[in-house]
Amino acid sequence: MERCFVTGVVFLYLNVQGEIPKAEIAAGLPVFRNMLMKRPSKVIIIPSALAVADVETIKEYVAETAAFKLKEGIVIQNLAQRILGNFLIRTTANRLPVKLFSSKEEALSWLNED
Repeated sequence: MERCFVTGVVFLYLNVQGEIPKAEIAAGLPVFRNMLMKRPSKVIIIPSALAVADVETIKEYVAETAAFKLKEGIVIQNLAQRILGNFLIRTTANRLPVKLFSSKEEALSWLNED
């Protein structure tokens, strides 16, 4: 995780190959939530090419963090990530704007609109 203090964007890098381990989620989620609680932010999720998460993990992520985010962009690299990203969008409907992108630059451009 890193926060750009100039733009206020938080970058969440998921550097795993395959399913994200539940222990890693359990350890990282409170840290991420606490960082967002201090200063609500725009978030970009950047998974590795093979990173995926199960539906329960996505639901937990949304429940723990949605109230503290202003916007969220997700950089996707494959069909599995697109499917999970679309699920996340439906799960966060009416809570915050979320969009999928094919590049970090596109996501940053959208996050910095307004």
